[in-house]
Amino acid sequence: MEEFDRAKAAAKEVLLSQRRKKREENEQGTGLDKREIPDRQFEPIYAHCKCIGNASMECLRFESAPASDSDTCLCTYDKAQRTAWPCFRQSVWQDELCPVCRYVGYCDSPGSTGDAPTANWPCMCRTAQAADSEQSAESFCLGKPAEIKKLWIENQKWSSTTVRPTQPPEFVKAMGFAV
Repeated sequence: MEEFDRAKAAAKEVLLSQRRKKREENEQGTGLDKREIPDRQFEPIYAHCKCIGNASMECLRFESAPASDSDTCLCTYDKAQRTAWPCFRQSVWQDELCPVCRYVGYCDSPGSTGDAPTANWPCMCRTAQAADSEQSAESFCLGKPAEIKKLWIENQKWSSTTVRPTQPPEFVKAMGFAV
C-alpha cells in the first residue's frame, strides 16, 4: 500500500509541475502563441443582438442566428458557464495591443501601469463610460483569439438534444432519444 501511495504522490507532483510550468510560460509570454491561450475562460464572441440607444448601452442578445451583419454584436463569452454577457455593438470594441493578458482571458488595457514583463498581446477593448462625468472612463479588454467564434454555432454544440457518443445505446434509448 505504501508503494501505491508513493506512486500516486509522484504522479500528482508531475501533474502539478506540468501545470505550474504551463502557467509560468503563459505569464512570461513564452511558449504560447499570443492569440492561442488554450484554456482561456473568457473570450469575445459574435452574437445576434438588438442594440437600442447610444453605443455605450448594452445590447439585447438572442440565441438565433442573425438575419444580417447589422444584427451582430460582440459579447464576453464565459466558456465555463456557456453564457455570453454583456454584449455591445461591434463599433464599441477596438483592436489593441495590451501589455498583459491573463490566463483566464482578461487583459490589462493599453497604457496601464504594470510590472509584468510581457507586452503587445492582441486584445479587444471597449471603454466603459463612467457614471460620473468627473471620473475617467475605464477600458475593459479581452484577449483576441485568431478567430472569433459565433454564439449561434457554439450553442448548437451544446444543444439539449446532444448526446455524448460515449453513452451506451440502451442508455440513450432509455432517456428518450433516438438511437
